[in-house]
Amino acid sequence: MTPSHHIRAVVESFYADIWNRHDKSKILALLRDNFTFRGSLGQAKVGHEGLGSYVDFVHAALASYRCDILALVVADSKAFARMPPPHWRQVNSLAMFTSPSNSVRHRPRA
Repeated sequence: MTPSHHIRAVVESFYADIWNRHDKSKILALLRDNFTFRGSLGQAKVGHEGLGSYVDFVHAALASYRCDILALVVADSKAFARMPPPHWRQVNSLAMFTSPSNSVRHRPRA
């Protein structure tokens, strides 16, 4: 699998499985242990446990929360995903993923 195909598959699973299905078991399978996640609510988390607690936090507050990809652009070891805004925001979300050595780090941009 090429690096661009790998990161595309990781990003698609990140949103479909971790966010939309609330399947935290995918965190270990998809992301390296020391990745940094910066959520759109302003919280920064490091590692599997940090992301897991953030996912739980969001799902507890917004039980029907979904994060659907509107556009996904992949170039080499980077991917940019654009998602529709949640009902309380007026601006689409943009997330950047980088994949050094086939491990992924997530850096959202608002």
